[in-house]
Amino acid sequence: MALNNQDEDSLPYTGSQLVDKLNKVFPEKSAELGMSIEELMFKGGQRSVVNWLVELQKREEQQNED
Repeated sequence: MALNNQDEDSLPYTGSQLVDKLNKVFPEKSAELGMSIEELMFKGGQRSVVNWLVELQKREEQQNED
């Protein structure tokens, strides 16, 4: 999903909004033919950070439910 310039330039107010924005900017998707190993690793690293933040968010939500 492409973000408009205003969305790209604004910093989310909450952690939840930040995770949502990062999910849109760095979506989980399969590799494409023709990608170099360096590009695959770079994109994988970007997504790894988003996945880590999603996991932290889930843990926090579970703690708040208890």
